[in-house]
Amino acid sequence: MLRWRDPASGDHLWEPPGGGIEDGETPYETAKRELVEETGLAAATVVDRPVTHDRDVIFNNKRFTGPEHFFLARFDTAKPAVDQSGLLPGEQRNIQEYAWVARAAVADLPNPRPANMVAIIDELTE
Repeated sequence: MLRWRDPASGDHLWEPPGGGIEDGETPYETAKRELVEETGLAAATVVDRPVTHDRDVIFNNKRFTGPEHFFLARFDTAKPAVDQSGLLPGEQRNIQEYAWVARAAVADLPNPRPANMVAIIDELTE
């Protein structure tokens, strides 16, 4: 999970790696690209079996409503090292922390996004 600072409000939130779909990309391609950009972890670890949930979120004074696709990534080691060298300038300023969080502890994070992240994890790991 990544702890972000909202540049507009200053609030902090926890989210999995992710981001906007670029022109011509599928959600799966976006998930792989964003994982690499935000963590340096291998794109090949992303499993092409998404779970889709509707979201309504405001970040940096912009509101996103609609479906969001979540993907599972599987790794050979329990907590592979994160590489921040692929971060865009805004990400460098606003990603405050990375943490490997056990499923049971996700709901205990302050301000997890989406709020139903544990249910999403459960769907992804069925």
